[in-house]
Amino acid sequence: LLHVTCTLPSNQNSSCIKSADKETTFEAPQNYYSFFCGQPGIFALGAVIAHLQQCQHDSENFLRSFLDLVTDALPALSQRPSSPNDIAPAGIPYELLYGRAGLLWAALFIRKYLGHAAVPDSVCRPILEAIIAGGRFFAQEWYPPFQAMSPTSRPHSPTSPPHSRHQKRRKDSGGGQLPGGNYPSSEERRLAAAAPVVGAAAAAAGDAEGGAGRAAAAADKLVQWCHGAPGVAMALANAAMAHPSRRDLLAAAVAAGEVVWQRGLLRKMGVCHGIAGNTYVFLSLHRATTALCPSTTHTTHGSHTSHSSRDEATTPELPPPSAHLHRARAFAAFLLAHRQRLADAALLHCGDRPFSLMEGLGGVACLFLDVARPEHAGFPGFEL
Repeated sequence: LLHVTCTLPSNQNSSCIKSADKETTFEAPQNYYSFFCGQPGIFALGAVIAHLQQCQHDSENFLRSFLDLVTDALPALSQRPSSPNDIAPAGIPYELLYGRAGLLWAALFIRKYLGHAAVPDSVCRPILEAIIAGGRFFAQEWYPPFQAMSPTSRPHSPTSPPHSRHQKRRKDSGGGQLPGGNYPSSEERRLAAAAPVVGAAAAAAGDAEGGAGRAAAAADKLVQWCHGAPGVAMALANAAMAHPSRRDLLAAAVAAGEVVWQRGLLRKMGVCHGIAGNTYVFLSLHRATTALCPSTTHTTHGSHTSHSSRDEATTPELPPPSAHLHRARAFAAFLLAHRQRLADAALLHCGDRPFSLMEGLGGVACLFLDVARPEHAGFPGFEL
């Protein structure tokens, strides 16, 4: 994935593409159905790399292997939970790294380069519907406090935080296009309604001024992409781009991003649960605010910011895109300047696999590349 990323957006670096092509012969574990850890990711990369090399025959073979694998597993991938303890129906988790959501990302990755028709809706829709149904089921079973919320603040159909996070990842990584195409508007509304609730919970953990904030911060010690405000902030930023009229989604993303700015310089390096991943939060916020607030102006001496949004009266003033880019560069500069010194002093953990994408230098390399060209930035394996 790093080799492919290095060629974008021009796709002119043939040496990187050829190097990546060698990796498509690797065989992943057969019991994982995701981009990161399973054979679908190998086939997806192979299809895209061959396409970029203009080797259409090889691209079609990789795509056929991907579709055959997913189609054969579709009955298992479509299963619903049978009980509150059935957190991975048919032995397949819902989440991005190992399960259904990661498989949908692989499908969207293929669609980005080969076109929407490359992976039919008939393949994506049953998996997406299973994720939605699972999130709704576990929310009702595990999170009864949602049911006690007032009707005006309660999402129509709340989803459990871990499941809703991955549902939004699936929905948002396609630039607002659900994998199933024109998904029912009622489901869109339910997902969008749940988003600010999750964002408010993330922001509360960073509110050190209030008693509730201090309690939340004490209980929630993880500020990582895989656990906590960073993943929420990125999901909400992409949700805001999918729903441009929902200014509250962008405000919630910015609030969660503030938690990352205050508490996000971690003792780990990588993108999954380290400084590199938290830096991507600010790149996501920069992209979202650039797209949604192009007319934002900030002046000094007490003048106000002007926004064109129907929600202006009910949402707080948002910082300009340049503020988020400044924060991304600050985190990246800290990592670049101090990584080796902190690692030598055993103050920074560089991953059990120090050259890997999620824990090690592979993800850090992607980050530095994206900081240098923020208009093309995207968390690897999460954003498109």
